[in-house]
Amino acid sequence: MSAPLPMQTAEAAVADARVIRSTRRRPRRTVARVATNLLGVVVIVVMAFPVYWMVISAFKPGKDLLTYTPQFFPTSPTLANFLM
Repeated sequence: MSAPLPMQTAEAAVADARVIRSTRRRPRRTVARVATNLLGVVVIVVMAFPVYWMVISAFKPGKDLLTYTPQFFPTSPTLANFLM
């Protein structure tokens, strides 16, 4: 015959219940954290793009500024726009 199982104390039962509940909540927290981080990255990219465009436009020659096809990297960078 096997020995009887020891009875679980009330504190141990509460601790076990907390562990079970915390493991259930983690996927929701993880999904919420990933969604929040992704939203933050999108907002930063949207807000930083005009600054990026302004900087690369400063190094483009005048003929490349008003073309219909945008160039995200200047093909022939110049410092002529900085002359006074």
